[in-house]
Amino acid sequence: TERELGAKLGLGSFVTTTAASLLFFLTLDQSAITAYQNNVDIMAANGLTSNNIVATAREVEKNVPPPPITSSSSDRALKIGEDMKELNTRFFGAYWCSHCYDQKQRLGKEAMANVEYIECSKEGLNSQNALCKERGVPGYPTWEI
Repeated sequence: TERELGAKLGLGSFVTTTAASLLFFLTLDQSAITAYQNNVDIMAANGLTSNNIVATAREVEKNVPPPPITSSSSDRALKIGEDMKELNTRFFGAYWCSHCYDQKQRLGKEAMANVEYIECSKEGLNSQNALCKERGVPGYPTWEI
């Protein structure tokens, strides 16, 4: 019947389209393979093999300070900073955390002087990683108020 013929054509068309799409996305062209090989050759020429990349990654810098707070506090931020000091507020962060830096910048250096900063990264300056684990810090930044 016409209905069965239509179903067969539709299914055949679907299978053909799917197979063509997979073939298109799974095929590497020669230029991509050549570019990859050139990159590997350049890395090897510079002594960057997979073994010494891993070794270099293990040699992590220690005592890395967070970026300095460069913004000045507004009157409102100073009031918030005073309130946070009275509440013994703690700021758990990491030197590499962009959101931590953004929040510090938003409050400014004068207001942040009233907040206890806890460095949670093992590599960070004055790291208190054990305290962060003990307090169950889920991520950065975390405020304890």
